[in-house]
Amino acid sequence: MINSDQKKLIEKNPLAFATADKHGNPNVIAVAEVRVISDNELIITDNFMVQTKKT
Repeated sequence: MINSDQKKLIEKNPLAFATADKHGNPNVIAVAEVRVISDNELIITDNFMVQTKKT
């Protein structure tokens, strides 16, 4: 469960968003806009996620 303090932290600060390809190679990007919409869902901006979408 995401409490109000955690929600503020998530929504007020840039976050690192990480994925890995099928070989385990990491890809990490900074995401500036994030919104908490439920206890297990976030909405993130899609800015320059070309490599992230490939993995």
